[in-house]
Amino acid sequence: MKYPVLEMDRVPHGFKSSELSYVVSFDFDDVNNFASDDLHKKYVSYIQREVHGLVENMHVMYRPEVVKINGQYFVLLKDNMDMYKITETIKKILGEIDRYTEGKVEVKAHVLMAMLLQKGKDVSFFKTKKVGDPILESAEYMNSVISEKKDFDPSELSYVTPWEEFVMLDEKRNQEAKEK
Repeated sequence: MKYPVLEMDRVPHGFKSSELSYVVSFDFDDVNNFASDDLHKKYVSYIQREVHGLVENMHVMYRPEVVKINGQYFVLLKDNMDMYKITETIKKILGEIDRYTEGKVEVKAHVLMAMLLQKGKDVSFFKTKKVGDPILESAEYMNSVISEKKDFDPSELSYVTPWEEFVMLDEKRNQEAKEK
């Protein structure tokens, strides 16, 4: 079986080049439907970074690492992860984003196994036959979509920063910037 390849300048500590790892990524589509002004654009940009950090912080047992390659964030997870827990977390995050963006931003998550490669290093001899296409061009990436959303329950603790809270934080930052 061939695995999609995630090529990077430096493989994070705890991972090795030519190693197989689970990869989580979020794709944000139709951002312009919601991001009509600068504040909405800042919010979408903020949650694009935040969701990868949420997966990283909520699943510390799987020794996660967030990497940014060509403007796209990926969360690398060790192979001892529980797929059910990861997908449930992702569904809850997708439901919250849908609620906070009023359903105007389409978000898809991808969870798949990929081969990590460090630029300039040769592929391990035993894994040369497992090297597939670059991850964003691979069929596995296209078929690994999680788009199912878990309905948002206001009584539960929110993972994603709500729009109203972001507006308050932004006003506070602007106020502090004016005072300096």
